Amino acid sequence: MKRAAAFALAACGLVAACKEAPPRPPAMSDAEIGEVARQCGVPASAISIREDKVIFDPPGNISYDSSTCVLKELRARVPSMPIGFGGQERSASERPGQ
Repeated sequence: MKRAAAFALAACGLVAACKEAPPRPPAMSDAEIGEVARQCGVPASAISIREDKVIFDPPGNISYDSSTCVLKELRARVPSMPIGFGGQERSASERPGQ
C-alpha cells in the first residue's frame, strides 16, 4: 500500500514538473506526404501541414483527377483534420502585389 502511494505521489510530481505538454507529432510525416504526392502525380511541395490543418496548394496546371486523388488520399489518412487550399490560406502579406 505504501509503495502504491509513493508511486502515485512520484508520478504526480513528475506531471506537475511539466510546464507545457510535449509537442504533438505531425499528422503526416514528410514520407507520407511524399507518398501521396507520388501516387497522385503532384509535387510534394503542394501538400503541407500547418498548425492544425492540411494545406493543399496545387500547381496551376494540375489535372482534375490529380486534385481529386490528393483530396481523397488526405481525407483517408487524416480524416479529422480540415483541409485548406493554399491560395485561400495565404495571409494578405504573403499574396503577390500587396
